[in-house]
Amino acid sequence: MSGRIEAFELDNGRYPSSEQGLRALVEEPTTEPVPLNWKGPYLQRRVPQDPWGSDYVYRSPGSRNLMSYDLLSVGPDQAEGSDRQTHHGTAVERGEQRVALPLVLRGGRRPHRGPDSATK
Repeated sequence: MSGRIEAFELDNGRYPSSEQGLRALVEEPTTEPVPLNWKGPYLQRRVPQDPWGSDYVYRSPGSRNLMSYDLLSVGPDQAEGSDRQTHHGTAVERGEQRVALPLVLRGGRRPHRGPDSATK
């Protein structure tokens, strides 16, 4: 999904706002800031849910990635902020049902492993 968010940013010069959310990848946003060069849909169907049936949490600007966005799953316990929460770029985003390495994005571009990158 991160590749689709990046495609939106390349076309529009910014990421979807938190208010527009991941829905901006399926339908052209009508809330401010309205994208001027929307070339979607960036996702062919609906916004997917995580492997546990919950919506992904999307924030832009992110709390971890101030210049881009945060994309995370609340994980199997459905609790945001828990140690089982999974972040952008992890196995959860790729559809695998396991908790994986937390990754942190720098500027929304390339993930790198954070200091607490032990597998669970």
